[in-house]
Amino acid sequence: YVALTRAKQGLIIIAKEQYSLFEPSFSYDYHYGCVVPSKEKKEKENSISLSFPLLERLGGQSHYVKKEPLTRFQHYGLALHEGMSRFPFLSNNHREMTLIRLENMWKQKLGDLFPQLIEHIDKLINFEPFLSLIRDKKVISEQAFFFEGKEGRIDLLAEDNDECIIIDYKSFNINEQDSYEQVKHYMKVTHHFSQKRVRGFLIAGFPIVSLHEVLL
Repeated sequence: YVALTRAKQGLIIIAKEQYSLFEPSFSYDYHYGCVVPSKEKKEKENSISLSFPLLERLGGQSHYVKKEPLTRFQHYGLALHEGMSRFPFLSNNHREMTLIRLENMWKQKLGDLFPQLIEHIDKLINFEPFLSLIRDKKVISEQAFFFEGKEGRIDLLAEDNDECIIIDYKSFNINEQDSYEQVKHYMKVTHHFSQKRVRGFLIAGFPIVSLHEVLL
């Protein structure tokens, strides 16, 4: 928007590469063309002066919530999700660029856990039970939704004409009650919007990866 409104002589738009990490943000149809500067001079509108009452100063807030710094293991979980959100790029020739991005974002915070993170991601993206669930399906990472007044985000959604597959990643161990209930909620939301059969799974563990099906 800023570029279109501030361009003076012209505007060059470069199409993204097929496997670029940067997705287009256009939510509407667009076409290629050129920008033609307008020669019409707009008349200046008379400005309106507004006055507002002064607000009474009541002082500073005496109590506030101080967020505790994240631990390395919490950073590890965030980094794992970040890495798996790039799943389509980890199995093609953009893998190296994806790993460089992860290194720039997380290596300093994770320290000696960073090599384990890369090994963990490699195990997940080469885990055949996981791959068999999403093979030949349309895969969407970090699918956001708004349902019944609440926001949510599905780690991985795989869809074909017949069914939808929900995958939720866990860094290490699975908290059965919370983790399973979360996936059940994702399944209900997905069925509501898709009207398709939905299956849900938890994938967790390191160095041994395991897949757990969630049943409604």
